Amino acid sequence: MIKLLPNWMRTDEANAALSSAMDELIKAPGERVKTPRTWDQLENLTDEELDETAWELGIDWWVSSWEREQKIRTIRMAGAIMEKRGTKWAVEQLAIAAFGLGEVTEWFEYGGDPFYFKILTSATLTPGAINQILNMIGRVKNARSHIEAISVTRRIDQRLYTGCANRSYIINVILEGSVRNYTIRQLDAVAAVGQQAHTKNVIIEGYDDEATQTLTVNTGTVAAPPWIRNTIH
Repeated sequence: MIKLLPNWMRTDEANAALSSAMDELIKAPGERVKTPRTWDQLENLTDEELDETAWELGIDWWVSSWEREQKIRTIRMAGAIMEKRGTKWAVEQLAIAAFGLGEVTEWFEYGGDPFYFKILTSATLTPGAINQILNMIGRVKNARSHIEAISVTRRIDQRLYTGCANRSYIINVILEGSVRNYTIRQLDAVAAVGQQAHTKNVIIEGYDDEATQTLTVNTGTVAAPPWIRNTIH
């Protein structure tokens, strides 16, 4: 507390004693009070507190209806964007913070008219959102540059299956006490990869023969099974 006093009061014994007493009194409650913080507590702030933080920082492209992640990214990048207003980098970073993706292509990169640029974003475009984006970009771009087009990209994750399969059929022919197994090959192209097994029981006068044929299929490749011929005398 004595450090808060002007120099001419620090030499007074009464003031020094009072300051020391105040130090003792506020020490315990001071340790229990959490120091007010913002930057390392953004994830714990409510939407209303994030809006107030944006107001305090003077983020003039702020949209209070954004999702929490958009708000947090924008607050973190706001200082750097403000420092570099009027640059391509600032426009890109604003789009990245607000929408998760931002890429600026200037006129000389695609052969357009001077001082025009295009922006690629992943924002969901509605009439209101388009006006929002134009207003936001207008606050950080340089005055001579103009938006020629806004391109929207989407990423769709889905599984694609490809491959082929091989079927084989066993026909048992019994001729005068002999058994001949003929394998007939048939190739079916299907949009999958798998494995098939066929079991055939042969019973002739007490003779029991069980044979299991298993086919393993690789993507784009068919492994042809061997031709089977069994003869029993």
